[in-house]
Amino acid sequence: MIYRFKASRIVMAFIVVMVLVTTTVEVGVDNASAQAKSCPEGVSAYTLPSTSISVCGFTEIPRSAVTSLPDGGSGYTYDLANGASATIVVPPPGFDPANASSSELATYGIPSQPSSAPALADWLTKYSNINYPTPPADLIETPVEASTVPRTYAGWISDTSSNTATLAYFTQPSASLSMCTGGGGYSLGGIWTGLGGTNTQYLAQDGTFFGSNYPGVSNGQFFFEFAPNPPDENSAGTVNLNTSAAVGDSVETQIAYDGGLLYNVNINDWTSGKAYDVLMTAPSGFRPDGSSAEVIVESPVVDLQGDNSDLPYFTRIAINSSEVKTGGNYVSMDNSSAFYVNMKDAAGLFQATPTQIQSSGNFFVNYQTCK
Repeated sequence: MIYRFKASRIVMAFIVVMVLVTTTVEVGVDNASAQAKSCPEGVSAYTLPSTSISVCGFTEIPRSAVTSLPDGGSGYTYDLANGASATIVVPPPGFDPANASSSELATYGIPSQPSSAPALADWLTKYSNINYPTPPADLIETPVEASTVPRTYAGWISDTSSNTATLAYFTQPSASLSMCTGGGGYSLGGIWTGLGGTNTQYLAQDGTFFGSNYPGVSNGQFFFEFAPNPPDENSAGTVNLNTSAAVGDSVETQIAYDGGLLYNVNINDWTSGKAYDVLMTAPSGFRPDGSSAEVIVESPVVDLQGDNSDLPYFTRIAINSSEVKTGGNYVSMDNSSAFYVNMKDAAGLFQATPTQIQSSGNFFVNYQTCK
């Protein structure tokens, strides 16, 4: 049961899309976890030799093309399963957002310079430090996937009928390994923004992980996903990037629907300056869903048997702002007919709960208990 609390009350950077594709690893349901357990825990799969990737239950997605953009930038394209694709765009060397045209800014997911002095100062602070890492030769997909059980969520959800984007700023949390038992046997949490999944099974999301001892996933690692994929199987996986946010970093995640099967995904670490803009085509069987938009802390599914992770221990996670786009404008999550969801264990005890959302869309998620 989803508990609703009506609130009193995303700049859409042309962004990043990343896709979550599912290429089901051909390991049996019974031994998928056993294989993963033989691999380094809490370490990014990008640090492993190629010969270990498939053995550890991960899938490599080779880069299929590099395209030159008119201004000298590049688009790195990866062909994902079921007709999906992702193109990570990277500006040319020496790119200066402060002196770029509006069209050049849009190409790299950067909003135009604001007119007001305070907003412009904030814009310059962020974008003068922006750094686009060169995409890897292969993206890596893991068996981790979005949960389909609402009780594994803690956060706020907009249930207006025409959500087209979700945006959140949060502080990457300090977290310890889980003290819980009864989950999939791994400590892993995710913080993400998403579109869909509340009223239908179709969810597009992006965010970061925390509190990980899951093989191939590091703390703070960037990820994105379309779930489920394929839509008729419980075998989706997340696509991870070779970048992680450090504890205390200010992170922005945003996902936006662009029509048809097109999405933009954006993940920025404003403390380190690392940013990803990805243009994505969802899998052919995916059905875009704008009936809900979410900002969530989650215990994701960690194996092909559908087991959820054990929730890592943390004190509280700060969501510094949350916004949704409905029609042409971004509004605070607090002003979008929002309701909250509490994370519970199988026995119905609270594991994590969100505080009341404020007018700027900020709230906290507080750890409760596993006992």
